[in-house]
Amino acid sequence: MAIDKFGKRLTALRESRKLSQLQLSLLVGCHSTYISKLENDETVDRLPSLQMFERLCDALGCKPEELLQ
Repeated sequence: MAIDKFGKRLTALRESRKLSQLQLSLLVGCHSTYISKLENDETVDRLPSLQMFERLCDALGCKPEELLQ
């Protein structure tokens, strides 16, 4: 997976679950601006930490490979 596609995939999965950025942020325990930055590839590392990645998968009800496609 190209790093520049992570944000688009995160957005697509979040929207398919009918979650707002705020709702997802509350589920994973971060600020909604962090979700926005992830979706727009504006974070320093451009990818979340492993712990946050696992939380995102849990909150979205997806397998890690689904988020990395």
